[in-house]
Amino acid sequence: TDLKALYTLTSLTEKGFLQTVSGRGSELRFRMLVVLRDVAQVIGRKSIDLEAVKNEHAAFFLEFSEKRSADLTAEDAPLALNELRREHDNIRSALRWTIDHDPDKAARIAAAVRHFWTIHGHSKEGRKWLESALAAAPDTALSVRLEILTGLGNMAQFNGEHDAARVWYEKCFEESKASGDQWNLARALRGIGAIDYM
Repeated sequence: TDLKALYTLTSLTEKGFLQTVSGRGSELRFRMLVVLRDVAQVIGRKSIDLEAVKNEHAAFFLEFSEKRSADLTAEDAPLALNELRREHDNIRSALRWTIDHDPDKAARIAAAVRHFWTIHGHSKEGRKWLESALAAAPDTALSVRLEILTGLGNMAQFNGEHDAARVWYEKCFEESKASGDQWNLARALRGIGAIDYM
């Protein structure tokens, strides 16, 4: 129950096993030392449903990533970027799990985090995640697929790989045109134009 979880968290914090971290507004987050986390995982495998925990973790960070991604175009952008930076390892962990166990979720997480990777200088890492997610979920929702394609174009462009960027932008252009998605069609054309201008 929620009350039992609260008592457990309080007890672990008082004993020094967890550290509290302030989140957005009144949100309170908890961190565990890496050594303790590794030991807990070994013990946990024998007593808990690890797959269920991983699924819950991935679901949480999918929602987290999509919400923070939406904030990147608002006045809360600096706060959202900082929160994404702070939770980057959790996002990586969620991606590792979902690519093998829930590819559609992996594609949504990767699509949501693509701007963070570009802004924070993780474009090479981000490109690998986007490519892996796309390969794992080739039939994901078209809107997610188009976001991944433009993200791949952006990251290749920022890495100076203009030929690769053109391939991704043109793929996005073709699929956007075929589906009638004017927004992503415009983004693809903008990317192709930027490559032609260089």
